[in-house]
Amino acid sequence: MEKVTADLKEFGIVQRALLGVQIRPVDAELAKEEGLDEVQGVFVAEVNENSAAKDGGLEKGDVILKIDDSKTNNVADLQESIARHRPGDKVKVVFKRGKSEKSTTVTLKNMMGETSVVKYAGSTAIEGATFANLNPKELEALNVEGGAKIVSLKSGKFKNAGIKEGFVITQVDKRPVRNTEELSRVLSSKSGAS
Repeated sequence: MEKVTADLKEFGIVQRALLGVQIRPVDAELAKEEGLDEVQGVFVAEVNENSAAKDGGLEKGDVILKIDDSKTNNVADLQESIARHRPGDKVKVVFKRGKSEKSTTVTLKNMMGETSVVKYAGSTAIEGATFANLNPKELEALNVEGGAKIVSLKSGKFKNAGIKEGFVITQVDKRPVRNTEELSRVLSSKSGAS
């Protein structure tokens, strides 16, 4: 809870660090299925591409035993240990591969697969519409350099024009709009000239 409060005060958004693995609890059935000699830890069912785990050398089939000095007896333990951290933090992962115990240090990543913390870009309300900046994944998916997306809509000019939530503005009157600040500037200069 302290981390959540600190993140909100400092960044305006909760920082979610990810190891980048799909996991399963090690129970008797899984141990038998995978030929594990002990029922302990958390089984790595898959390692995501471009993840902290992949960069740290973890592989499918590894069994995570500890994060830093905290034992990972189950999935909740592992998730709790990672949740205490922010993207960019380094954690020591102790794991078992086959019969041998190994350790590696991984640098946790954010949802975009980067080690930087995510800053809340803020939102801007204009004529009943609330706009937010596009995140890196949206920029890549739309193949644009910037834009302002409608995240909520109340009655006003945008709604009256039939524009819906999720609509992205990348330019106004041939002037580029890369973020909410530019949109606000362009629209306020237009309203002054009407």
